[in-house]
Amino acid sequence: MTRKRLSGRVTDWVSLIGPLLILTGCLGGGGKADLYRFGEITVSSVEVAPDARPTNPHGVVLGFVGSTFPRSVDERLMTVTGGEISYIAHSRWVAPPSELFNAAVVRDLERIVPGVSVVRSRDLPPPDFLLAVDVRHFEARYSQGARAAPEVLIDAYIKLVRRSDRRTIAEWPVTQAEVADANRVTAIVAAFDRGTAAVTARIAERVRAAMLTGLS
Repeated sequence: MTRKRLSGRVTDWVSLIGPLLILTGCLGGGGKADLYRFGEITVSSVEVAPDARPTNPHGVVLGFVGSTFPRSVDERLMTVTGGEISYIAHSRWVAPPSELFNAAVVRDLERIVPGVSVVRSRDLPPPDFLLAVDVRHFEARYSQGARAAPEVLIDAYIKLVRRSDRRTIAEWPVTQAEVADANRVTAIVAAFDRGTAAVTARIAERVRAAMLTGLS
């Protein structure tokens, strides 16, 4: 597996992404790139009892501000070895990681917090709550050497605000590490996918619990 290095060192970044090779596209220089996606799987172990769901006769509207990612994270699959950033050659995500991650967050919010409408547009009815996710690390780390299977690290900070009084009712970090099954691109992508599923499920579950308190 070939990796292209980028001059510079990591300061405050993280990783998070997932699997399934789906098609081939062209790079700017005329070469070919295998395209992958993440955020497709869900954590089925998260179960929410019906009486633990937020209840509101008019429905609860959650405004998802979206996620922010470090500038180093783009469509290329990023790795870190000893603080040095590299990108896996000829491998890209099908879309910017923030878009794939946002879609996974919304999917889990709608799955784990039934009865809550998740909106992104400001033209829609004013939301009851605002949710923002700051993804600080989104990478595959080679901490055991360049030939060993890397560990995918996903690190994010979440903030939930009640819009009526602009009060922050919850803010918390979420960190997930997933070791790839092998030092192969498909295995690394699968680790990104597992990590994403774990992180988005935990975000949704914590939002559910915080909104129960915030509605009272």
